[in-house]
Amino acid sequence: MVKHEKNKRVIKLFKRGLDSLASKNFDNAEKYFKKVLKIDPTNKSALNNLGIISFVTRDYIRAYNYFSATLQIDENNMSALIHLGMVSIFLKKKIREGKKYIIK
Repeated sequence: MVKHEKNKRVIKLFKRGLDSLASKNFDNAEKYFKKVLKIDPTNKSALNNLGIISFVTRDYIRAYNYFSATLQIDENNMSALIHLGMVSIFLKKKIREGKKYIIK
């Protein structure tokens, strides 16, 4: 695929992902953002949006991984930094809850 064609394809898939995300169709949005990553594995916006989907669907470990991957590409990505902080709080809370039951 020629670079120009790749860019057009990425933009089209990304827009479909955003539309699906806006309508809270998380499964479809995830599919489109993953297709973006197949073409452009370093697309920080697709990674970040997959993190948001994971966060909203309460898959905090997966969200943590996506936000961390975003920050590997762009260490100053404000959205990923904020969301990674929130995910870390949720994960720590879950670990504390789990320990409470294990200790009993």
